[in-house]
Amino acid sequence: MYDYIKIPEIIDAVKFENLTLDLYNPILERTQKNGRSGQCQDGIDIYGYNESNELIGIQCKVKSKFDLGSKNFTSKFLKEIHGEVEKAKNFSSKLKLFIIMTTAPRDSRIQKEIIDLDEKTFQKDGFHIKINFWDDITHMLTEEIHKNTFKKYYNNLIIQEKIVGDVQAKLLNLVVGVEPNDNSLYELILGYIPKLTEYPNGIAYYSNSYFLGCLQSKTIDTFPIKCFPSDLEKVIKFSNRDRYTITDWINSIDIDEELKKDTREYRFHWTKEEFNEYLARFS
Repeated sequence: MYDYIKIPEIIDAVKFENLTLDLYNPILERTQKNGRSGQCQDGIDIYGYNESNELIGIQCKVKSKFDLGSKNFTSKFLKEIHGEVEKAKNFSSKLKLFIIMTTAPRDSRIQKEIIDLDEKTFQKDGFHIKINFWDDITHMLTEEIHKNTFKKYYNNLIIQEKIVGDVQAKLLNLVVGVEPNDNSLYELILGYIPKLTEYPNGIAYYSNSYFLGCLQSKTIDTFPIKCFPSDLEKVIKFSNRDRYTITDWINSIDIDEELKKDTREYRFHWTKEEFNEYLARFS
């Protein structure tokens, strides 16, 4: 579900805490916030119980771009994590798992530190430690169990399928040319219209087809797989060579897979030999 969408981080601490509560409501039982802002919380913002009735505590950590860009961010964050773990020891002797939820991106150094800290804390204090970075939270948001939570916080990212007919598309920049330094930039929209039965007459003709739009020429057209240069004459009309090059690029990629990726910048170049073959067709 929506795993091809780039989900922006939440930078408001209260909203992030609410998101965390909503994510764990379907997972844990008797989930609730711990106290309120300004009260002593012993490192726990949210708590609940797993299927084995074990107590789970959660701490929320929002990290802004300013935080992430500061000098020695990782070292500072690790020190902060150690401090929160110490606080959590005072929360309850029944605590079995302490989860840190953060908007910071995944960091291997922090992960390694958490592994060591988890082992030592479990041996000494009887609870485990886990960290969920924004990458992990994004994955949670794309799971079917959290569909309503995704819609609650990111409804503006969802294209209403019934309105646009389940069209899947992405905007991208494509640089094409002949190696090594010949470049032409195209601003494109690449997409797929799935095969459906409820399209009105006329529109149904375009179902189960791929399409390419060019923002510079303000044109769009559908094409089959395999694509041919003649399919793109209305879209790529400034340069015959570029039309052939872009056709080769389309045929070189798996469009369905590319639509799921966050990649927005593409480059595709012919070798001089391939360009000479192109010229030979019209000699």
